[in-house]
Amino acid sequence: MNNSQSFNNIQSLNMFARVLYVGMHPGDEDTQLLAYLSKHKHCDIGYLSLTRGEEMANYAGYEKGIDLGIIHTQELSNAAKIAGFEPLITCAMDLGNYPSTKEIFGVWDEDLIMSNLVWAIRYFRPDIIITPYNNDKDSAGGILASLIIEANKRASNKDYNSIQLAGRFNFLDTVSAKQIFWDVPDSLQINRNDCIPVYTNQTDESSGITYNEIAKQAYLCERSVFKDLGNLPLRKDTQYLKPLLSSSKSLFENIDTSWSRTGNDFHNEVDSIAAQFDFLHPEKSLKNLTDLYQQINQSGIDNFWKKIKLQQLQNIILCCAGISTEAFCDKPFGVLGQDYDFSVSVKNNLSDIKISNLHINDSIYQFDTSLAAKSNYLFTKKFHLSLDDNAYQPFWLNKPIRTTQSYRIDDSMTDKLIDTACYSATFTLIVNNLPLTIKTPLVYHTFDRMNGDIVEPFYAVEPVLVSQQPLVLLTNVTGDTKANKNTDINLKFRTMFSGTMFTIVEIQKLGKISTKNGQATTSDIPEYLYRSDTTVSFKPNDVFKIKIPFKDNDVQKNVAKTKSLIPSVLMNFSGNGESFDSNIKEINYNYIPNVLYNYHDETTVVNDEIKTKGKHVAYLFGLPDDALNNALYQLGYKTDDVSMEKLNLDSLKNYDAIIIGNYLPKEDLDTNVLKTTQFNLENYVYKGGTLISFANDDELNFLLPHSITTASQSIIKNPLALKFVAAGDSSLFSYPNKIDINSIANWNNQLAYGFALQYDNHFQPALKIQSLKDNSFVAPILYTHDGNGIAIYCNLDIPSQALNAQPDAFKLLANFIAFVHHNNNGNH
Repeated sequence: MNNSQSFNNIQSLNMFARVLYVGMHPGDEDTQLLAYLSKHKHCDIGYLSLTRGEEMANYAGYEKGIDLGIIHTQELSNAAKIAGFEPLITCAMDLGNYPSTKEIFGVWDEDLIMSNLVWAIRYFRPDIIITPYNNDKDSAGGILASLIIEANKRASNKDYNSIQLAGRFNFLDTVSAKQIFWDVPDSLQINRNDCIPVYTNQTDESSGITYNEIAKQAYLCERSVFKDLGNLPLRKDTQYLKPLLSSSKSLFENIDTSWSRTGNDFHNEVDSIAAQFDFLHPEKSLKNLTDLYQQINQSGIDNFWKKIKLQQLQNIILCCAGISTEAFCDKPFGVLGQDYDFSVSVKNNLSDIKISNLHINDSIYQFDTSLAAKSNYLFTKKFHLSLDDNAYQPFWLNKPIRTTQSYRIDDSMTDKLIDTACYSATFTLIVNNLPLTIKTPLVYHTFDRMNGDIVEPFYAVEPVLVSQQPLVLLTNVTGDTKANKNTDINLKFRTMFSGTMFTIVEIQKLGKISTKNGQATTSDIPEYLYRSDTTVSFKPNDVFKIKIPFKDNDVQKNVAKTKSLIPSVLMNFSGNGESFDSNIKEINYNYIPNVLYNYHDETTVVNDEIKTKGKHVAYLFGLPDDALNNALYQLGYKTDDVSMEKLNLDSLKNYDAIIIGNYLPKEDLDTNVLKTTQFNLENYVYKGGTLISFANDDELNFLLPHSITTASQSIIKNPLALKFVAAGDSSLFSYPNKIDINSIANWNNQLAYGFALQYDNHFQPALKIQSLKDNSFVAPILYTHDGNGIAIYCNLDIPSQALNAQPDAFKLLANFIAFVHHNNNGNH
């Protein structure tokens, strides 16, 4: 914070308006408007994102799902610091693009979403709510706008509570926003006479740059969200807000934005401090600032406003005193049970201060040190990471995900966005006899030649990391690939410290199905697939690998799939046995802090017979370890990960099928190479080959023999609204594996990640998903016979469903590869 920002923040003390912007995903926020309201109008700003955007396109890398949600959370946090808003996210998981309102809210628990919205309104207490959605459309955005209006009503109802989120509503007052606005898109042609114009592209006095430029800087933090960073969705100079509650002629109509709403008036004191502020010597304002802090603290104003204004004042005081603080460790992460050196640094430029009483989580270090102006203080100590502490985990991943696609979040974490600090240093600074409590996260510094000083969170990890592959084990693959099928379980554990310990390694078998009184029951009494014990000597990062054959007598006959094989490693720490069963994953991009999180590997055993034809496939535009590649491996196919340049007319003869994945490279595709590959693949199909595209991108589907335009819209499981209808050649669902179409309708959550919007008349639908509301249908599977071969387009979510151990997902993939064999009587 510079002196101009300090002056701007002093002026903000007299503003009491709070604005909450509500969107569906990270990146939906109108950063230009939010920066203007925060920095120019001095409002307190929040952005509530309904989801973390887990199913959005990722333009920075290849992460999807939970990993992408973590990236978006970090990006949104960085953007918030630039634009000046507080980021909040509900417990809902993103379900992708939705063709209709009914689909998204058919999966989500609408009462839970309503509870989250009511909680956010009571927590943030906005005077104004703004959303980018109008409430008069049958869309996910339209229904969200309607939910916001309803949630605002319920937030003021003292009788409204939530059983699911009961703990969150404790100590929150009933409130409601006085205004709700629709942030009208610039491109939308509507009558703006009843809209309120907001002239946002002005210059921020503290930084000297326009709010348009600030918005650009904030959007650049969200690189995974925006495809073209040179063409960001910046707004026009004048934006329009349309009232959704009642007609309004001004943004702050009927809203008291002054101290009078608190019952105490410190307006004159704030004006006096601002008038006397010396931009060259801001420390001259410290006496008046600390006096104002004590007056507000001793006043009887509402605790909500008192907390906000005291925190704002504390930040101003630290800046005017030239104080900066940091807590850091010399290691990027710590292992539970081990000791580490940590340091607390206080840099003091302009005023004499005192430091006392340092806390690092539960450890207390008592001292009392005076620090003169223009001097620094460094405190270094040993810090023990207790085995009783928890390894770092993003708080929304601490509990199992609900079946309604939402996170279970502890009540204590509801006012947080990110929780990357495993440990924080808390201490007292005394400025002008005013004690201030300072809390700063424990971080790690590293230097990069290109990016300079990099600050990363300090993480805590388990002493032993355990992983297991495969996640899905097919035990009954028959046909051409049977000889290639591997049924080994590969367990691996990595030690993160040095020692010699008695160690037990085991794999439990859970979910055994038996019949009792004529009813199928699932047993949670553990049996062991593998158990061994020995004394092990190890060093940090030693890796131990164990291969366990899965034998025929381990298979549960006549059961399609059983529950999980769960690995764990037990070690004897000072006479106490400690069990470890998790691994860590690191997400690393140079524009956001590194993130580590814990996950648990469990192997689901699929016992259904799955028949295969063909042995050798090529995989184009996929990743070596993605879900589709793993499914092919489990089916026993020899799979070559290939590039377009390697697919010439001679090499294509080696393959029973060519499979196009759904990973578009970040670099532009060479048009000439694309055309050459399309010609080669068309020739391959004509001569009897099988070409299967799982792509949901028109550029990749250019490789198909005939044109197709796709829609990136999710089809979500909803038996009450959707009907599955087989069409065309039924052998896709009958050879060599018979598949009940209705079983696909019962797959979990996302059934398809897209469908064919338009297609050449050479293509025929093999499956239609029909809306029971209006009998319209979409086609997630198309096929065309060209010469002796076949080309198939499929946007059913076979990869994710295979990862979830759905037997029919594997069967359908095997049927696609076998299709030519069936139609040509096995002659390929």
